[in-house]
Formats: sequence, C-alpha cells, structure tokens
Amino acid sequence: MTGPSPFSRSDLLRLLTEACELEHGLACSYLYAAMTLRQEPAGDMLPPDQVLLVRQWAAQVYFVASQEMLHLAQAWNLLTALGGTPYYLRPNFPQDTKYYPLHMRLALEPYGEAALDRFIGYEKPTELLREHAFVAEMVKPRAADDPATFRTIGELYGTIENGILQLPDAIIGEPSAQVGADLIDFPDVVRVTDVNSAREAIHRVTGQGEGTQQDRTDCHFGVFMSLREALRDEKKRNPRFAPAYPAMTNPATDTSEAYGAPRASLIQDPYAADVARLFDGLYSLMLRMLSYTFAPRGAADLRRGLGQAAILLIATAINVLTTLLCMRCPGMTLNKMPLLVWMNLVMCGMVLIAIGPLTAAQIMLTLDRFLGAHFFDPQAGGSAVLWMHFFWIFGHPEVYVLIIPGFAFASEIIPVFSRKAIFGYPVMVAATLAIAFVALAVWAHHMFTIGMTSMGNTFFAIGCLHLFGDAGLLREFARRGYRVVDLQAATKSSR
Repeated sequence: MTGPSPFSRSDLLRLLTEACELEHGLACSYLYAAMTLRQEPAGDMLPPDQVLLVRQWAAQVYFVASQEMLHLAQAWNLLTALGGTPYYLRPNFPQDTKYYPLHMRLALEPYGEAALDRFIGYEKPTELLREHAFVAEMVKPRAADDPATFRTIGELYGTIENGILQLPDAIIGEPSAQVGADLIDFPDVVRVTDVNSAREAIHRVTGQGEGTQQDRTDCHFGVFMSLREALRDEKKRNPRFAPAYPAMTNPATDTSEAYGAPRASLIQDPYAADVARLFDGLYSLMLRMLSYTFAPRGAADLRRGLGQAAILLIATAINVLTTLLCMRCPGMTLNKMPLLVWMNLVMCGMVLIAIGPLTAAQIMLTLDRFLGAHFFDPQAGGSAVLWMHFFWIFGHPEVYVLIIPGFAFASEIIPVFSRKAIFGYPVMVAATLAIAFVALAVWAHHMFTIGMTSMGNTFFAIGCLHLFGDAGLLREFARRGYRVVDLQAATKSSR
C-alpha cells in the first residue's frame, strides 16, 4: 500500500498559478525593454551603421517574449488539466526581491546591462555549465530560505512535474477543454490530456527557457547571454553607445496603496498618462478575450476568432497608434502630419473602440447558449434589442473603418499626380475626426423600426445628417482646393 502523496492537488494548482504570474510578468518585462530600443540613428549614441544591429537585438527579445506568452498558454492548459481554471493576473511593477523565491526584482526597465543581468537570472538553468558559473551569484539563496522553495523557473517546473507524477489521478480535466494550435497561433502548444503530455509540455517550456545540458545557446538563457556580451563589446568600441531611449523605470498612472506597487514611477505628463491609460484598457480587453479562448466551454470558431483577434487586431491597432503618436520624425507635429497618416490614426482609434462591445456581445451570447444565462432571451427577462445595440455599436463604425482608408488614399494620390495641394487641411482633419466621433454615436439609425422613443429617433436622425455633412466637407474642400490652385496657376502664367 502506497503512502499519501507529499503533493496535494491544491499545492500543484498554487505552484502553477505562481508559474502563470511569472510567465506573464516576464513577457511584460521583456517587451518593455525591447520597446525602449532605438529604431533610428541618434548621433554618437547610435551611429547609422549600428541601427540594424539594435533592431536585430529588439527582434530577439520580442521573440523571447512571444515564447513567454506560449509558456503562459501552456501553464493555462496544465491548470485546466489538473482541474483548475486559467489564471490571468500578475503583480504590478515593481516587486522587490522578496516577492518570489527567485530573489530577483520584477521590474520594467529600459534595455541595458542591468535589465539583461536580471533576464539572465530569470532564465538561469538549474545546472550551470562551467563557463556560466558567475551567474550563480545573481540568484544566490539566503540563509533563511526554505530548502523546498524554488530558486529558478526550471526548479519551479521541476517541482510541478514531480507533483504530477506523485499525485494519483493527477489529470482530471476534460480533454475537450484543452487549447491547441487550432485555436491559438502557437504551433508548439501541447494539449495536456495525460501525465505523458503534461511532462512533454513542461519539458518544452524548460527547454525553450534554460535549454538542455547539451545546449545552452538556443534558448532564452543563451539569447540573453549573447545579447549581454554584444552590448559590452559595443560599449568598449564606443563609450557613448546608448541603444535605448532614456525611458522611465516602472512607469505607472497610479502609485497609491491600492495599486500594490508603491515604488512605481508616476507618469507626470498628462498626455503620456492618457496614452498609458488607453493602453491599460486595451491590455485588459486583450486578457478578457484570451480568457474566453481558454474557457473550457464555448464554440470552437468563436474561441479561435477571439484568440486571434486578441493578439492580431489589438496589437496591430496599438502598433499604428504608438508609431504615429510617439515615433514621428523631429519637427513633425500633429498639425503637420499628412492626411493619409491622420486618417489611419482615426481608423485605428475606431477599431479599438468598436471591437470592445462586439467582444462583450459574443461572450454574453455564448453564456446564453452554454451556461443558461438570459441576456438576450426576452422570455426569461432578457432583451433581443440589447443584442442589436451591441452589434450595431460595432457594425456601424466598421463601415467607416473600411471607407476612411479610401479617403486617405485619395487625399494622398490625387494631389501627387495632379500636382495640386490639398486645400483646407485643418478643416479636413476636423471633418475626419467628426466623422469618427459621430459614426461611433449614431449606431441606432439602423434600428428606427424597433420602437425607440421619439427623442431617440430624433437624436439619431440629426446625427446621421451631421455625418453626411462631415463627409460633404471632405469632398467640397478637396474640389475647391484643386479649383483655387488652378486659378492661382493661371494668374501666375498670365503675368
């Protein structure tokens, strides 16, 4: 008769929850460091011939961060297989060395030696090769440490693997609840359906992170070691070399006690703080979309769509907005941007605002169908009209998301090939912004027959007329602009 297992299911779920926090936090830390790397020459700090090298460094760190997201997805599959649910939270930045047994700070820092040393410590292998012995000092245990605690991420996953082997009937989750490459764009993710697949998933995570005894180069640890060496070499050749922008460390829009990270750096600039709050909202939306993808129930097509949209759509819109707002060339103020750029900025903003209600409606509809909720069932107190509102809050702006790029192409192509400047630039920018604002506010003009109040019908009817007026402004100013330039050219030629 075998004795009781030293690991309970609760212990394993707790360890996997901690693994989720770590993978999530590391992905954010790596992404922040990569995003601080310069992309354009900056005098002696980044000569033109070194720009490509720094871009390659950024690509390497982005790739490592993407694999951390894969590891997080793998930890969610392990949690589901053990009878738990995916865990999406993480502590806010920064957290000191006592937060995790790793004895490494969890922080957002610009790319540099300090950040790379911390990344190497995160990914430190359980057994170091002789040439890497100096890394042991980075995560040296303290005398008061419990010997049962982990000091590397590899040790954490090793403990989880031992617990799964020792726990009778460890895998109890439904196989259908597992997420594979058919639902998310990670071809290496493993569906955990038994002990062997659980071990395969864990070995894949540790192999990509710390490598194997035979290979310490093609892994996260090896990547950061090579990046650290390359950075030191460049600084020896050029003492003024500074590949990263002088970015804040641990930026936050809230440093109150409720934030849970009182040592965070408060963003003082109002514009930067507003952009950061917008990013926080998009980040929360992405996590909600991913939470549905990894939920054990729901239509496969919808889960796949939300999983892909969470990464691709939101990331694309954020990329365009960040580029236009933060990476303009010197002297290129907002009132000097080409109309093509302005209209793409407006279009991406509309995408970010409109996709949220659609996501909420999809989740509510799935809860209705599979969990017995009644958001849209009139017989149970729900409202079918509510579904129409959610759908058209997305569906109406989506029309302008598709047509505004057409306006943008016309505003750039026609002036170039006709050799005539756009007339009324400020009014055309204002009209584009007004189109976006009104388009987001008049969704219910698709719903005049559902029995809205006369006040509601009047509001949405007037809004539609305003929308037509904004579009007319774009056309009229473009037409008059070409005519004015024609008259000016004719006057000059006659003189």
